[in-house]
Amino acid sequence: MEETYDIKKAIIYLVILIIIIGVFYGITVLVTNNKKEEKTVNTDPYVSIQYESILVSNILKQNNDDYYVLATTKNDNNYKQLISDFSTYTTKQGALPSYNIDLDNSFNKKYLQENSDFEKEIPTFKTSTLLRITNHAITEIYEDEKVSEAILKLVNG
Repeated sequence: MEETYDIKKAIIYLVILIIIIGVFYGITVLVTNNKKEEKTVNTDPYVSIQYESILVSNILKQNNDDYYVLATTKNDNNYKQLISDFSTYTTKQGALPSYNIDLDNSFNKKYLQENSDFEKEIPTFKTSTLLRITNHAITEIYEDEKVSEAILKLVNG
């Protein structure tokens, strides 16, 4: 009788062990399936890397030979209008490549100074500025109220 009791006990332990293993297996399968669903691959054929926003230190290092750079700070009264008009220009057919610089960005803050200086290897800015870069050199500079006028000429011209 004691042998049958020991066999019954062993079978009960075995069943409990199989149930525990089954529960852990089930949990593992659920967790890994949820992680696979979270890691869906974006199959959008129009995904692109954003290159339009650059740092001041890279202002003369772009691959294009002729392009515009708009450096802006949110402290300017017409900040939103500048961004809007420049964005309109960038979508215009035949527009030169164009880049934005956010002077309020922590990487660019040190280039926002009390006086502009475009003679240095890395220029400094007093306020929002539009620059034309040709052959890795600054060829046109528009500051203050002239920025709006220059961008509107680009949009309308």
